[in-house]
Amino acid sequence: MLIDKEITKICKYNITMQLVEEQDAQFIVDLRTDERNRHISKTDPDTSKQVEWIKRYKIREETKIEYYFIVKDSNGIPWGTTRLYNFEENKFEVGSWVFLINAPNHIAIKSDILAREIAFETLGFDICKFEVRKDNKKVLRYHHGYKPNVVAEDDLNFYFELDKLSFYKHRDKLLKLL
Repeated sequence: MLIDKEITKICKYNITMQLVEEQDAQFIVDLRTDERNRHISKTDPDTSKQVEWIKRYKIREETKIEYYFIVKDSNGIPWGTTRLYNFEENKFEVGSWVFLINAPNHIAIKSDILAREIAFETLGFDICKFEVRKDNKKVLRYHHGYKPNVVAEDDLNFYFELDKLSFYKHRDKLLKLL
């Protein structure tokens, strides 16, 4: 699915999500190779390889089939990443949701909410797909708050789908708590 909307920088909930650029490579490598981020897929620590990955990603972004964001606070300080990808018919996947261990309270949650809003509202999707490692209990607890459907599992992950209506119902409750 190709998207007709132009997305570059989104500001809401006192955060900014800006499309990844080559100069973000070192931040991404540092973030993804930190030993505390053991629940994500492995990333090569070679920054030049991350730059090459970003160059290939920018082609996918140009054709509007993927969006990878750096998440910043209101002062422009980068704290993490999130990504929208695997667009098919009425579904999208959200992932690459990784943040510094000392990120300000709720910035990761706000970015997850905003990423899904972009996909549902701007891009027009109806169902969000995502996966969570089984041993990532904190993230599983967070996602279970949306009441997603478990559609599959393997030794490592649970695979979920969340429809737009359920997202908004539970998003509003979550935003009141924040």
